[in-house]
Amino acid sequence: MLRSRAAGLRGRAAVSGARRQRMGQIAAIPWYTYFDAAWQFKGAASLLASYTDLVGSADLSVVGAPDGWSAQNGLLCAGLTALNTGIVPASGYTLMIQFAAAAPSDTFDVLGGSQNAAGDTRFYLAVGNDPRHLYAHGGTLAVAAAVVAGNMCVAGAAGYLNGVSEGAIATGFSAAPTGAIYIGANNKGGVGAQNFCNANIVAVGIKFSTLLPADVAAAAALMAEI
Repeated sequence: MLRSRAAGLRGRAAVSGARRQRMGQIAAIPWYTYFDAAWQFKGAASLLASYTDLVGSADLSVVGAPDGWSAQNGLLCAGLTALNTGIVPASGYTLMIQFAAAAPSDTFDVLGGSQNAAGDTRFYLAVGNDPRHLYAHGGTLAVAAAVVAGNMCVAGAAGYLNGVSEGAIATGFSAAPTGAIYIGANNKGGVGAQNFCNANIVAVGIKFSTLLPADVAAAAALMAEI
């Protein structure tokens, strides 16, 4: 009887150990595995190192004079520069940005994105001082609330704040976008970088398809731990 009970305890301990190991493997999944291109500014070895795509080969290039950077806070956007991802969005793409210390100077400060010169061709995440925050995927979804830090995501026609859906974007693309996604500003066709943001950009991820709600929540939770 004692031997049988000891064997049972060892068996349960082995199962418990296997379960803990699986949980550890799940917890160790990097945030950027949810994306096809990703950049982490906070905690990077240097500003130059943060330009490296953690997933693919879409390394960033600088548009304008460089803003600041620190390993503790990430990319310190102050309305001077934008980073070019070289990725032109398409219908159904996902853009997720973790940020902090946003202090919008206008009704429309873009954390990252692009749009053509005209039409419903927008693809961006923005905060405003009126106050509001916006998700764009063709048309826009404007939410009348200030957001100074956290995680914003546009996944297809849905907008998410900190992994939770805030609604759908009613209007789709009227034409295919032609400009690459910028980080720290809006890349508007015929004008270039504008609507610069004032915020600390922690990390950015782009997926060439629509993240499912559960994956948005999981990725946002991991990015919040950066």
